[in-house]
Amino acid sequence: MARLAAHMEAEPDNLEGWILLGRSYAALKRYPEAARAYARAHELAGDQPELLIDWADVLIMASNGVFTDQAGELLQKALEKNPDDIKGLWLMGHWYARHGDEARAIDYWRRAAARLPPGSEDLAVLNRQIRDAGGEPVQVAEATATEAASKAQGKAALRVHVTLDASLRDQVSPDDTLFIYARAVSGPRMPLAIVRKRVADLPLDVTLDDSLAMSPAMVLSKFPQVTLTARISRSGQASASSGDLEGVVTPVSTGDAQAISIVIDHRIP
Repeated sequence: MARLAAHMEAEPDNLEGWILLGRSYAALKRYPEAARAYARAHELAGDQPELLIDWADVLIMASNGVFTDQAGELLQKALEKNPDDIKGLWLMGHWYARHGDEARAIDYWRRAAARLPPGSEDLAVLNRQIRDAGGEPVQVAEATATEAASKAQGKAALRVHVTLDASLRDQVSPDDTLFIYARAVSGPRMPLAIVRKRVADLPLDVTLDDSLAMSPAMVLSKFPQVTLTARISRSGQASASSGDLEGVVTPVSTGDAQAISIVIDHRIP
């Protein structure tokens, strides 16, 4: 983590790196650092809904659960751009509940609940909150939930099987960082979906979809073809460096339902 943070100080305009750093800090419950990383990402990317919501989330956690005015403003901006975001609706409901507006809290929670699968644990939790606030629980129909889930998750999902060529196995260690990601064949250099693993996890199977996007504006389902890359980074950095080991498959249709195999088989000069 320290190496990634130092790398970002050296590359302050690397949007995908700041988002990855924010997510990594959040996973480690280092919320103030996560908030600073998301703030820098926001300076670079502007008001992208998912980024605003994740930033608001870590600000709340950094304040020991206090729903600050800044968090509320970020959530409001995000929902103006994407009024169907479940996490944003849920957090906005909590913001109003903490500020004494139970009616608005119930409204946001009901909107979030209507987009969840029937019988899910999240739906049960939301309905308990709605009941506790004096509202009517939401009954979600199967067809409605399926449609909402499809909209929320996007249609593109690529199943990827990653292996390491036998000739390179003695050149890596189990703790080396492994990135698996998709980039548009024609489009931005930012990964459309990315997963971080370790060499010890190989061989492995992952699914790349819109939920793994670095930016909500740049997702798999918006591009017809991508390049899939699996790269072992000895430095642990998201950006490729000389000496990294890599495997590439291109072009790949984002509508491909078959599993795609990537063999890490060459070294970056």
